[in-house]
Amino acid sequence: DDSHRNFQVSAKAHSSIVADVHIEIDTWIVHNHIDSHPSDKNAIQIILDRDRSQPVKKRQKHTTTVKEAQQIVEALKSFDRNDITSAKNICLDLLGGNDLNHDALDLLGLVELSEENYSDGYKHLKEAWEIRKKTFGSNHLKVAESSIHMADLYRIKNPSESEKLYNVALNIKEKIQGTDHVDNIVILKRLSDLYQSEEKYSSAETVLKRSLYILEKKDGAENLEMANLSY
Repeated sequence: DDSHRNFQVSAKAHSSIVADVHIEIDTWIVHNHIDSHPSDKNAIQIILDRDRSQPVKKRQKHTTTVKEAQQIVEALKSFDRNDITSAKNICLDLLGGNDLNHDALDLLGLVELSEENYSDGYKHLKEAWEIRKKTFGSNHLKVAESSIHMADLYRIKNPSESEKLYNVALNIKEKIQGTDHVDNIVILKRLSDLYQSEEKYSSAETVLKRSLYILEKKDGAENLEMANLSY
């Protein structure tokens, strides 16, 4: 029965544009999330704030410096414009000075995946995830970010683990940023895609409706130029 296939949600509102792109391959589904960049100054401050928000008793001997944050921002910008070599070199340079730099490890994992080096990509993403959990504790936005990346990797090989990790990330973000924060839409969209691939169409519809609710609450129904849920 194909009557409930092809759930789709799209929204164009007066807000930051978010593109959620996934590439399907034989073994993995690799997601790349790109949204409109904040200014370099704000992006650097976000990295520093998130690193320094860890409990003092759990803090590493080395915390992110301003220079390292600037390098991470440059690496992210290079990756977004598909300059893979520059992004990779920056990450490797950062890791040469501090092999616990979880931001560099996480981005290096995504870079390796983009080059179809799946074993290395998995290794770097998992290492970044473990460092973040040990450093920040279980309820931190950095842990949520890593949980999403790991969930993306598990989507084909272990869908139940993927669903679990998406929900872990969603719970963290809801605790810290609120249940109606627009960032939650990224995870909800991934969950809906996962549910559709498993033919759990009712669950897919439920999470897509949650996404629409968040958009409408954020921008107001009258400001949504387009919101479409079809199946």
